[in-house]
Amino acid sequence: MTDTDGLSLEQVRSQWQESQRLLDEVRVRLEQVAAAKESSHRSAASLAESEQSLRALVDLHTGAVTAVRDAQATAVAALDSMTQAAAAAQPGQLVELAQKSVDQTAVIAREQGAMASGQADLATEVRAVSQKVQGIEKALAELQATLTRATASTELIATVTAERDKARLDLQKVLGALPGRFKSKAETALLS
Repeated sequence: MTDTDGLSLEQVRSQWQESQRLLDEVRVRLEQVAAAKESSHRSAASLAESEQSLRALVDLHTGAVTAVRDAQATAVAALDSMTQAAAAAQPGQLVELAQKSVDQTAVIAREQGAMASGQADLATEVRAVSQKVQGIEKALAELQATLTRATASTELIATVTAERDKARLDLQKVLGALPGRFKSKAETALLS
């Protein structure tokens, strides 16, 4: 059977099904784009946090390098002074200089230990920040889910309220059409 435009019902049905298929494809692609956008936002936030952590690590290593350089300068100065003193000193003075050298070496060892401790502290802080970020992301996901449920509940309440108001108007119309004595009995029965 064909209509006046020359299209058969089968052609119309086929075009309708093709339209539905294309709409489904568009919907899937839009969902993929939205997911990719969300993923890129999370990646950007993660990169920003990583950049901050790396800056803190660079600052810590810069401090460590400075401390090592200072310790080396101290050691070189101590060795220079020991060399000069050894050239002009007596055996008793050499023992004293050796003791000073040992003391300065101990200071250098303490500074290196402090640097290693600082690096361990930084690693601990980076792990703690990472855990906090993961907790915040989880809380945000839970909040989003709660907001989605709340929005759905609000929409349902609005729909139910609109249907209730429509039912009241319909009831008032029906009651308005009743004769006086039936109207008062119906109102009493329905409103009590």
